[in-house]
Amino acid sequence: MIYFNGDSFTYGQDLDNRHSDGFPTLISEENKIGYINDALPSSSNERIFLNTLSFLLQNLSLDVTYIIGWSYIDRRFESIYDDGSFKLVNLIPNEDHSKNTKYRNKIQKFLFNNFEGSKLNSIRLISYMISLQSLFNEHKKKYLFWSVYDDFEKIYNDCKDVDIGVGDYSDQKTSTARDVKSMWNFLDKSRIVKLNLYDFLKQRNPSDVFVEKNKHMGVRSHILWSDYLLTYLNNVY
Repeated sequence: MIYFNGDSFTYGQDLDNRHSDGFPTLISEENKIGYINDALPSSSNERIFLNTLSFLLQNLSLDVTYIIGWSYIDRRFESIYDDGSFKLVNLIPNEDHSKNTKYRNKIQKFLFNNFEGSKLNSIRLISYMISLQSLFNEHKKKYLFWSVYDDFEKIYNDCKDVDIGVGDYSDQKTSTARDVKSMWNFLDKSRIVKLNLYDFLKQRNPSDVFVEKNKHMGVRSHILWSDYLLTYLNNVY
């Protein structure tokens, strides 16, 4: 079995039939095995991490390969339902998710100044990847990480000098930088797809890269991406 998680691109948003034309289906059919697509539109990396972790821990005895597509780093979610399902929340309102953009810049500035920062979210993503990598390796699971929007080297470079200390240790920037670097060096780069999805599609330039104004992939783009991920997976394993 192959387990997929991610955001709208893995979900297959805007395809007429995402269950037959989405790249998770194409990869699974090529391997002649079943799959689970746990992706949802607008997913945060927090949701992707927690749902993947939950599935892994509940299915340790199964032979599962994990293909995880990380999302835009500044997305968040809130858990609000008794059954554990999540309400998806975008940290930054934009034209795709809110018709009222009059106060968009003010809201964005307020949120970043008071609640979040892209650099801290980058560190959070690296920690998610390390946590999953450790569990995958411990339980001998095959896996790949890939990103929709940014390559992972850029994500690391954006956060490597951030001071994440607290209390009396908040001024130890040298130590903190070393910690972030150690986190980055701990990641197995052979399991990380080098090209992010956007850059890959720019190189291949299929005619259906973005479907109308929603900026999602068409059938041809899903075929190209499935071939790329499958080749990457076969080369690693």
